[in-house]
Amino acid sequence: MPPDSTTLAAADQARAVVLQMMAERGRGVVLVGAARIDLALEHLFFVLKP
Repeated sequence: MPPDSTTLAAADQARAVVLQMMAERGRGVVLVGAARIDLALEHLFFVLKP
């Protein structure tokens, strides 16, 4: 089964955050990025929950 649009959107957001963190290399950016990834994963798990 191919991923749905919500799953793809969450993956794209997570990738964008990681790329931003790598580009800026700042501690605050890492913490904010981790929080955003956590929120995206929480949303993804909620969507995929049976």
